[in-house]
Amino acid sequence: MNIFSKQPIVPAFTENNNLIVLAADNNYAPYLGVCIESIAENCIPSLNYDIVVLETNIHEYYKKSMNKMLDKFHNISLRFYNLKLFDEYMENLNKKTNAYFTAATYYRLYAPEIFYQYDRMLYLDCDMAVVGDFSELLNIDFDDKLLIAVPDITVQGIAYSPLDKVVWRCDDYLYDTLDVKDFSKYFQAGMLVFNLKKLREANFTEKALKKLNEMDRPRWVDQDILNSVLYKKVKYIDLKYNYTYHLEFSENRYQIDAIKKHVTSVYNQIKKLKNNSPVIIHYTSSKKPWKYPSLKYANLWWRYACMTPFYGEIISKDLFSLLNIEIVRKNLVNKDIFSNLQTDTSSLPIIKDILNYKNNYIKYLKYKFLTKLSWGKKHSKYKQKKKVYKDKVKNARNFLREK
Repeated sequence: MNIFSKQPIVPAFTENNNLIVLAADNNYAPYLGVCIESIAENCIPSLNYDIVVLETNIHEYYKKSMNKMLDKFHNISLRFYNLKLFDEYMENLNKKTNAYFTAATYYRLYAPEIFYQYDRMLYLDCDMAVVGDFSELLNIDFDDKLLIAVPDITVQGIAYSPLDKVVWRCDDYLYDTLDVKDFSKYFQAGMLVFNLKKLREANFTEKALKKLNEMDRPRWVDQDILNSVLYKKVKYIDLKYNYTYHLEFSENRYQIDAIKKHVTSVYNQIKKLKNNSPVIIHYTSSKKPWKYPSLKYANLWWRYACMTPFYGEIISKDLFSLLNIEIVRKNLVNKDIFSNLQTDTSSLPIIKDILNYKNNYIKYLKYKFLTKLSWGKKHSKYKQKKKVYKDKVKNARNFLREK
C-alpha cells in the first residue's frame, strides 16, 4: 500500500494541469515566496499551474501571504503539503536500514509515490528565480527517459580538473561509489522534470532507498542517489533552465577551464549564456542574492523580491545581522522605508551598500591601514580605495538616519 494515499494530492485543475513542486521550511519561507512570485510572473495565461510546496512547519502567516500574493493569477493554485505527516512511515523505514533518513531531506526520492495521481512533475529548488518563459519544461518530450535535467558544471568541473586545482577530488567517488562512469552525465538536481509514471513502473523509490542505505552518507545528498540510480536514463537540456550563478565567481574559473577541455558542448552553452540571459537562475553557493546584492544576476532576484510581501523582512534580516545600531531596529519596524522599491529602484544602490555594510567597513579599515604603510603609486591607489569604501559606509549610515 502507498503510505501517501492516506493524504492524497489530486490535480488542482481538471484540464491542462501542470504540476510544479518546491520544498522549504519556515526559515526559508520568504525566499520561497520570491521564487513562487517569479514563477507566477512568467506564467502563460492559457496554461494552469498546480504549485505544491513540500514543507516542514511553515508558519500560517507565510502560507496565507503567499496565497494572497497569487490572488490576481486565476490560473495558479498553491498548496502546502506537510512532510511531518509521514514521520511514522520514516521511523519504520529507519528500523530496516543502516542510516537515518528524513522525508524532508530525501523528498525527491519519494516524488513518484507522493504524486501518484500525476504523470509528470517540474521540480525547482526555492533558491531560484524564473526570469523567462519556462513553458517548454511543462511539455518537453521525455524520449523514453525517466528524468530531464541539466549537467552539473560544478561537480563535472571538479571531476575533470587536475588534482592540484581541487581541494578534494571526486572522480573516484563518482566512478566507484555512484557508478557514474561518464562524468559528463552527472546532472544538477535543482531543476528536474520527473517522468513520474515511468519512474513508478521502474520501482525508482525502492531502488533509490536501497542505494541510499548502501551509501549511508552521500556527498551531495539525494542528488547523488538520483544520479546513481538514473544513470543513462536522463535527457539533458540547455543550461539556461538551471544556470548555477556561482560560475560567475572568479574562484571557479578552474571548473570552467576543465569543462572547456572535456565537455565542449556544455562549454558552448556557457559561452552562449554570457550574451543571453538564462531562463531559470539557480543561486547556488553561500553567496545568496539577499546577502550579496551586487553580484551578477542578484538584481533579477531582487526584482521579484520587491513584488512580495516579504521584501521588508528579507532586507531587515540581513540589516540586523550586519548593522548593530539602534536606528536600524527603530526604522525597520516600519516597512515604508522600502515601500517604493517595487516601482522605483533608484534606492537599490544604497540598499546594496546597507546589505554589504560589514564587508565594506572591513575593506575601509584595510585600506586605511595600507595607506599609512605605503608610498607613491600604491599610496594613491590605497587612498582612493579607502575613500570608495568610506563613502559606501557613510551613505548606508546616512540613509538609515534620514529614514
